[in-house]
Amino acid sequence: MREKRDQTETLRTQLTALTNELNEQTNELASIITRARSGFRAFYGPDSTQYEQAGGTRASERKRPSSKKPVPNP
Repeated sequence: MREKRDQTETLRTQLTALTNELNEQTNELASIITRARSGFRAFYGPDSTQYEQAGGTRASERKRPSSKKPVPNP
């Protein structure tokens, strides 16, 4: 029974290490993608189809901010 517990603990440790490695690689990839999109935006412009194809949202497709009307004080 002790062997099984030790084996389980060893596997949990390995799983934690692999999970951390995967998270690190995911963050690295997200950083690369963000920099690539920034390059597309800088080179082609924020409203270009190339920027949209890279996963960005075109400036013309963004929702315009609505103006808030002041609330009258009674």
